[in-house]
Amino acid sequence: MPSNPLPSGPGDWNNLDWQRAKLVEEINRTRIHDGQRPVIWAQAHNGGAQNWAEVNAAAGRLHHASSGFDGEIIVMLHQLNDTTAARMVDLWNHSRGHHKIMHDNAYAYVTVGITQDNRTGAIYGVARFFRPNSSWISHPAG
Repeated sequence: MPSNPLPSGPGDWNNLDWQRAKLVEEINRTRIHDGQRPVIWAQAHNGGAQNWAEVNAAAGRLHHASSGFDGEIIVMLHQLNDTTAARMVDLWNHSRGHHKIMHDNAYAYVTVGITQDNRTGAIYGVARFFRPNSSWISHPAG
């Protein structure tokens, strides 16, 4: 079931859970700014996005998965800090394909993954988007 536990106020930017929440907050901030409705963070389903961020970090390169989502955007940064989530969204906004996915009003849910490569310090981010009736997200009965 989707949830939206977003951070309030200053947080611990070294905490990857805080970074994940900030990433959802930044995605929704830019969607709302451009006239789209916000997506719901399906946090209970973050496992796939988180795993894919870790796969990318282990490989030391970015590559897309082939299934498990309706839309996927990925990014790699060189430094973790208090602006990491905002920088990820900014890079996606400046890439036509990533922007199109991130701002598609057909999507209702998002899952995110962020990890750091312990060898290089690089930060890998994944955001996966899902349509309202996506088979990839479980929905409450009713």
